[in-house]
Amino acid sequence: MSRKHVVVQGATLKCKFNEEADKTDILQVKSQNKHFANDKDAEKKLIATTKELGQTLEKNTFGNCKLQPTGSSYKP
Repeated sequence: MSRKHVVVQGATLKCKFNEEADKTDILQVKSQNKHFANDKDAEKKLIATTKELGQTLEKNTFGNCKLQPTGSSYKP
């Protein structure tokens, strides 16, 4: 059975294919502005959706990706 979790704005994300194992980034919810969770007053933490694609991270990168080699290094 798969487990489901609610992910909200401000969540710390980490990519397992990153060249630097401990590099993280913060999620920014941009697809909606009405539904909140994990917040006492329900006004700060927007719920992320499957539409959180593209530039929805604070720094917009996890660094270099091991799945995208370029000879001597990796692509971001």
